[in-house]
This record gives sequence, C-alpha cells and structure tokens, in this order.
Amino acid sequence: MLKRALPIALCLMLPLCAQAQSSLGIQSFSGELSYGTTDRGQTIASADAQIGVNITEVHGLQLDIGLADTGTIVAGTLGAHLYMQPVASQKYGLFASLTDADEFSVQYVNAGIEGRIAVSPATTVEARFGIGGTTGMGGTATDQWDYVFAGAGVLHNLTDTMTLTARVDIAEFDEGPFSAIGLDSQLRLSHSPRGSNFELWGELRNASLYGQNAAPAITSVGLGVTLNLGNAGESLIDRPFQNADPLDQLISRGIVRLY
Repeated sequence: MLKRALPIALCLMLPLCAQAQSSLGIQSFSGELSYGTTDRGQTIASADAQIGVNITEVHGLQLDIGLADTGTIVAGTLGAHLYMQPVASQKYGLFASLTDADEFSVQYVNAGIEGRIAVSPATTVEARFGIGGTTGMGGTATDQWDYVFAGAGVLHNLTDTMTLTARVDIAEFDEGPFSAIGLDSQLRLSHSPRGSNFELWGELRNASLYGQNAAPAITSVGLGVTLNLGNAGESLIDRPFQNADPLDQLISRGIVRLY
C-alpha cells in the first residue's frame, strides 16, 4: 500500500502546487529523484518533495513527503518544518518527521530545532539538534531505540550555476549492550543551467560507527535531478530544509532488525 500511495502523491503534488500557489499561500515546490550505490553493492533509490507555505510575513511551514528504497527496506517519510524568517538572511524553527517501513511493524520519529544563516551572498551555514525514537521495532540490543543527534552544514555557490553542499550529522546510540557514535557525512555538487528550474547533482556519502561497537564505514555515491519552482531555488537560504535520518545506517548494517 505504501509503495503505491507515496509515488502517486508525489506525482499529484506538482500540478496541485501550481494551481494553488496564489490561493493557498504556497511559495515553493521542490521535487527530487535520485539513484545511488554503496561500496557493499546495495542500490539506493529515492523520490522526495517539499512544499513551502507562508503562514504570515515572517512565519512559514515546509511539508515533506518521501519514499526511499535502501536495499534493506522501502520506507516512506512525512515531515514538517515550522520556521520563522525575521530577516532575509536568517531562518530557524522546529522540525519533526515520521518514517514508516513498508511490510514491517517499523516506525521511527525525529524532532528538534534547526536554523540557517547566510554569512555572505555566496555562503550559508546551517545547524540542527534533535532526538529520535522507534516504535514497533526489534533489535539486536533491545526492543526499543532512542537517540540524540546534531548536525551542521555549509552551502556555497561556486558560480552562479554551481553549488557545493557539505553536511555532517552525529548521533549517539546507547541501548543496552550496544553503544556507538554514528557519523554521517555528505558532499554534493549541483549544477543548475541558467534559466532552468532543473538542477543536476552528484554526491558522496559516508556512514561510520565509532566507540564500543565501532564498524567499518559505508560509502555511497549517487546522482539525482531536482525540480525547483517558486522561490525554492532562488537563494541558498530559501532551499528546503533536509530531514535527518540517524537510524538509517543501523538498519542498513542489520544492527536494528526488522519484524
């Protein structure tokens, strides 16, 4: 059911956004398709969409929907970001997301605070702090998992058509006999031709575990295309916030088992 419903919803969101932009206060739409592979031979495919809505002159809401096939599970994610933008160079607020694994009794949530500041016309920095937890899930260490995480990123326009994005997220897992620090890093190079709403990108990701239950790194490479409408691609500060997913590498490694 989930596999069928989310792709249909992603396809419907684009024309609905175009029709409702003026009447519902929708200011932006961003849709993305990607495909990648890991050094372990796993393939990763995903489809994501974000809608930005103005609530007041300084308050906004970003709604997310996504579907990812990680080679281990097919997971759907719903997310929301409620933020304030008092000046053009600052954007900060709260976020929450729910991820559900298709055909398994698996759900996990993340929630926290996030912010983004433009430090120059070409460079924007961001940070987020949050907590997460699972429901209906079993694992090698315990039936339930909870964790804390933090992340930071830099978005920099190399030229008027090329953007470099670097992000790092760190999470602490301490459940029963299992204890580790998870580190997820991302480096993405994007190209948007002049006058186009499309953006092509390639990225390199690395997921590592350190500490008592350290594990070798998982490296992946990916390619994708993004469609930005409205103000989604006008400036770095207006780009959609990204959802954190600290638990993903534990599922990929089989540390968290699915039932």
